[in-house]
Amino acid sequence: MPKKKILYLITKSNWGGAQRYVYNLATALPKESFETAVVLGGNGALAQRLEEENVRVIALPSLERDIHFFKDIQAFFELMRLFRKESPDIIHLNSSKIGGLGALAGKITGVKKILFTVHGFAFNEERTMPSKALIWLLYAFIVFLCDIVCAVSNNVRESTPLLSFFKNKIITTYNGIQKETLLERFVALELLFGNGIPGPVVGSLGELHPSKGFKYLIGAVEKLKRAFPSIRLVILGEGEERKNLERIIKEKKLEDTVFLKGFVDHGARYLKAFDVFVLSSTTEALGYVVLEAGLALVPVVATNVGGVPEILSQKNTGILVPARNEVALADGIKKMINEKEYAYLSSQNLRKRVTEQFSVDRMRAETYALYRR
Repeated sequence: MPKKKILYLITKSNWGGAQRYVYNLATALPKESFETAVVLGGNGALAQRLEEENVRVIALPSLERDIHFFKDIQAFFELMRLFRKESPDIIHLNSSKIGGLGALAGKITGVKKILFTVHGFAFNEERTMPSKALIWLLYAFIVFLCDIVCAVSNNVRESTPLLSFFKNKIITTYNGIQKETLLERFVALELLFGNGIPGPVVGSLGELHPSKGFKYLIGAVEKLKRAFPSIRLVILGEGEERKNLERIIKEKKLEDTVFLKGFVDHGARYLKAFDVFVLSSTTEALGYVVLEAGLALVPVVATNVGGVPEILSQKNTGILVPARNEVALADGIKKMINEKEYAYLSSQNLRKRVTEQFSVDRMRAETYALYRR
């Protein structure tokens, strides 16, 4: 039987949840059955990691995250030329921009099967109503053009545009994760802080983007200073929100309390440095970082958004709090710090749940079955 050629497409080549998803799928496809390549914009961490695994990378210089009319038109025609040249049996689209451009180019050039994985909806972010409406229409257009739409949580699936019309083509395939080699606590602390730190240490990982809600987390830690004078907050990640967060830290006089460490390669290795892991997002499709914290046995406080409750749905697996609520975040963190037995129990329960329900092997098997349909 001839191999099926599959092209994965994603807009950005940095390292985030969607990029990890593409990496986990592209690097494990059975080579005797599939020929694989990844199409992306830029030359970031994803491109470098794929090349290390001998996965072919095709860079599109015109492909950028932000809307740019002329570059987007250029990217569309580059995709059409690429599809005609490569003749893929399947294209698997990730992210909204490449979803729209890739689905249309794929239909025009006659690609046999078009999949689109929804890693979250941009219309759930803090935007103007006209902007949300336009984005909603874009997603509806993408769903219409695709043969199969994979939602990474039931929450995402249920909020998919025009679900009632396209429900037969939209399925839930949870993100999956595999255990990573972790640094021991004191090693991680020394690498992050040098000569150590009094503690307790609150930590988070993620792109510095408004949707991650880090300003609320910083506000929560400010409220905890009286109860825990030596508390520290560490955020691993980089992004457009850095200057705003630095301004907030300075205004609140938290320079000796809150540390923005920037992008750290394989950031999840540092999780054992944290006494509590916090996801403070205002919108989240599922939350890879919650899965990572679960495997690392770190107690979790997370906002009750998107698919996060589907991870923390069982009793005593973590604390869910309302989004955009500094007081609730502070109370959740305080409970995890003060109630050691509860924190230990919840971390054990969460690791069991992640291991059983959110394995990378399960995600791969479910997705590869869709390719073979």
